[in-house]
Amino acid sequence: MDMKKLIQFVLSYKSYFDIMEKIVRNSVEFWQEMDGDKPNSIKIYKLGDNIANDYQSLKKYKDFFEDNYHNHFAINFSYGCFLKFVLNNPKEANILITSCIEYKNKLDLSTKLIVINCLFSLI
Repeated sequence: MDMKKLIQFVLSYKSYFDIMEKIVRNSVEFWQEMDGDKPNSIKIYKLGDNIANDYQSLKKYKDFFEDNYHNHFAINFSYGCFLKFVLNNPKEANILITSCIEYKNKLDLSTKLIVINCLFSLI
């Protein structure tokens, strides 16, 4: 494997998960504010705007991974879980998660062990 591509992948992978984590934190704060006794509309607007902007950045990374690493289990599975549990998009999430599982089932045993270890590292 080309070292430059490997470094680009690792940096992109880290940025992808950092953005995903930021969206999760902002989503929790958004819903806590919405659920409060006196919601601050300005704070809610700013958090919503941040979530939307960060999601656009996340989508660019997802598109990059789709173009270059379309069968990467951890990326696709984590994005599916993110869609399902954070963005409340179960339809698209279930399609993505199902395709990950179907692809995983086609792999040989040694590759399956790597995928399983990767899956447990996400939990």
